[in-house]
Amino acid sequence: MDLLVQIFIGWPSIIGSLLISLLGIHNKRPHYLFIGSLLSMGFAWYLTMSPSLHLNLLGYFLPFSHLIAIGSLRGKKSW
Repeated sequence: MDLLVQIFIGWPSIIGSLLISLLGIHNKRPHYLFIGSLLSMGFAWYLTMSPSLHLNLLGYFLPFSHLIAIGSLRGKKSW
């Protein structure tokens, strides 16, 4: 169980989320961005429990940034 927590909340999920999201943007595949969003949710949940307001807001914005990128790819806009 500890290994699963480290994978989904720790650095492997962040690096995996970043790589999958970059592949999704480069290849114009929105479902890769959705998978990247799911991988980043564990780390985002960890950040929302931070006492710092900046990290707390970053935790809420992290998965939504993936969803904004999905909307951009589906609308064929290059923001």
